[in-house]
Amino acid sequence: MHHALLIAKKQIGKLRLRLSKETTPTAIIMVDGGFCSVLLKYLIGRYIECTYGIQVLYDLTWFQKNGLDCDGKFTRKFQLTQVLPDLKFPIATEQKIHFFKRFFYKRNAAPFVFNENLGEPHAYWDGYFANWKYFEAIKDTALKELDVEKIQLNTVNRRALDQIKSKKISVAVHVRRGDFINSGLCILTADYYLAAIQHIRERFAPCDIHLFVFSNGMEWTKEHILERMPQAVSYTTVEINDNDHGYFDLRLIAECDHQISSNSSFGYWGGLLNKNPDKIVIVPDKWMPDTYTSGNKKALINSEHAHRVPGWTVFSTETYNPLGG
Repeated sequence: MHHALLIAKKQIGKLRLRLSKETTPTAIIMVDGGFCSVLLKYLIGRYIECTYGIQVLYDLTWFQKNGLDCDGKFTRKFQLTQVLPDLKFPIATEQKIHFFKRFFYKRNAAPFVFNENLGEPHAYWDGYFANWKYFEAIKDTALKELDVEKIQLNTVNRRALDQIKSKKISVAVHVRRGDFINSGLCILTADYYLAAIQHIRERFAPCDIHLFVFSNGMEWTKEHILERMPQAVSYTTVEINDNDHGYFDLRLIAECDHQISSNSSFGYWGGLLNKNPDKIVIVPDKWMPDTYTSGNKKALINSEHAHRVPGWTVFSTETYNPLGG
C-alpha cells in the first residue's frame, strides 16, 4: 500500500509539472465574505498580476454554496462588479476550479503575514491575506480602480454624503458588534473609542469635530460610547443601510476626513480608500483576541501589526494611551 501511494504521488507530481509547463501561468483566488473581504481578494489578485505578471481568475462558488456572515445569520452576496462595474473580474469556470484545487491548491496559513511567495506559476489560493503591504505595493492602482466616488449613491445616502461634506472636520467612527460577538472576535471596549475620539478632539482644538457613527450594534454604541461623550461633541448616527447595502456605508466612511476603525474591514478599508493626504486613521493595537483559535497555530502570527499602516495611529484596546503610529 505504501509503495502504491508513493507511485501515485510521483505520477501526480509529474502531471503537475507537465501541466505547469503547457498552460498559461494562472492563479485562482477563492473569494468569500462580505463586501470588504471581496475587496481584499480582488486586491490580492491585482497584486499577483502587477507583481508577477500572472493571469488571475476568481472562484465565486462560496456565494452559491454558503454565503453567510460570521454568525450564520445574514446572507453575503457578491456585489463588487455590480457596485464597481468598470472592474475587470474574470471568473474561473467550474472545471478549471476543480482542476486547480486538485493539483495546485495552496492555503495562506498565516493570513496576517505578508506573503512574498505568491508568484507560483500555477496556484489555487485559499485563505486570507490581511496585511497592509499588499495595498501599499500597488497603492496607485488600487486607489484608481477602487475609487469610492464611483459607488453610485441613492437619494438618502446622497443626503448623508452632503451632510458629511458640510462639516468642517468629519470623523467616521466604525463600531463592529453583531456577528463578531458570537464568533468570539469582538474585543474592543468603549474606552478604545472614547480615547480615540478625545485624541482627535485635542488634535483639532479649538475647532469642533463632527462624528459620523456606523455600527451593526448601534444600541450598544449609543449606551456605552455616545452617552459617555462630553456634550460638546456633536455626532450623527448613520442607520440608513441594511446588510445588503454596506457598500454605501463604505463610501460614506471613506469620504469623511478622518477614521476611527474597529478591528474590522469597513473602518480599515475606509481609511485605506480615504484620499485626504492629511487624514488621521486610528486602529486598535489588537485585531484578534488572544483566546481566538481556528485550529491553525499560525492564524494569529503578526495579527497585531498587519493593519498598522505607516502614518496611522495605534491605540490600545485597554487603555487611554496611544501607542504611536
